[in-house]
Amino acid sequence: MSFSHIVLKMIKADYKKYTFYYLCNSFTVMFFFIFSTVFFNEQISQVRETESIKFVLTIPMIALIVFSLFFISYAHSIFIKQRRKEFALFMTLGMSNRDIAKLLLLENGMIALASLVTGIASGIILSRGFFALLMNFIGEQTVLYHLTTEMFVYSIALFLIIFLTAVGRSLYLTRISSLS
Repeated sequence: MSFSHIVLKMIKADYKKYTFYYLCNSFTVMFFFIFSTVFFNEQISQVRETESIKFVLTIPMIALIVFSLFFISYAHSIFIKQRRKEFALFMTLGMSNRDIAKLLLLENGMIALASLVTGIASGIILSRGFFALLMNFIGEQTVLYHLTTEMFVYSIALFLIIFLTAVGRSLYLTRISSLS
């Protein structure tokens, strides 16, 4: 049985664990995208005729990044802790730490890809409403909602950096421990 077959069987058996982890990651991507629609909208800084709006938006951006780092790391650690008994069983059946690491990489790669797709899709849908609500709140009806490549790149890159940090940490811990 190949790793991909093992992963699919495990997802079917423990779909609740995977769903929780997947949703946490999808929400993070969605929030990055929603924020990026405001942060990278050039008309916002042109309407205010100052760069201070970019400075004001930088503070929530940093807060979002820090929160996401802790949120994804915590969700990932819960996901791994719930699965330690499975990994111990696999190791008893003859899997090495290297095989467990491959399994984790394959699972997390699938989860990251699915999270990016659904997070960006839901971000596109919800960001339009959030943008309209925000512009109505600050009284700027002349600023138009639009999507740029920069918004997608920012959301994807930031998520991948944080996600890979969390996964890399667990892979490192897998290498140095027996997970039992």
